Amino acid sequence: MNDSGIRDLFWTRSEQAIPALAAKYGRLIYQIAMNILSVSQDAEECENDTYLTVWNTVPPATPVSMQAYSAKIVRYIACDKLDYNMAEKRGGGAEMSITELEECIPASDVSLDDTELSEAIDAFLAGLDAQNKALFVGKYFMSASVKELAHMSGLTVTCVTTRLSRLREKLRQVLHERGINK
Repeated sequence: MNDSGIRDLFWTRSEQAIPALAAKYGRLIYQIAMNILSVSQDAEECENDTYLTVWNTVPPATPVSMQAYSAKIVRYIACDKLDYNMAEKRGGGAEMSITELEECIPASDVSLDDTELSEAIDAFLAGLDAQNKALFVGKYFMSASVKELAHMSGLTVTCVTTRLSRLREKLRQVLHERGINK
């Protein structure tokens, strides 16, 4: 079933909406949560919370891509769960990715419009070739490990690590050019 069909099921409040979403994007939703949290039970909980959130937000939301919409929701839910877990002195899988990006992105106490930062990152991503964009999004949005990215891209782990380092430096330059400094 395509995204518009799934979206229509949510709009009509059909009981088949969540199973259709789960059938098409359940593995992706679970994998994003698992990459961030590294705990199966927490990832399953985030997956279920994602289905509930999509159910509660569509309608009124009308997402063009159910994949992107669901991925964004599960990422927020998993990051919130990670924050909770870290407050409880438990480990998580995404803290290294977040720490790496802290080098580029200004601290939350810096006055900055979220749309300004979002537009800058979109412009940065638009300037990348497909493979570098996939590596950056895979690492910093989906929280995939460097080893997973190397396997996915056919590159060596060292090559992926080097590319990610250079991409962070390019992002830092783009943000600096736009006046968004750390």
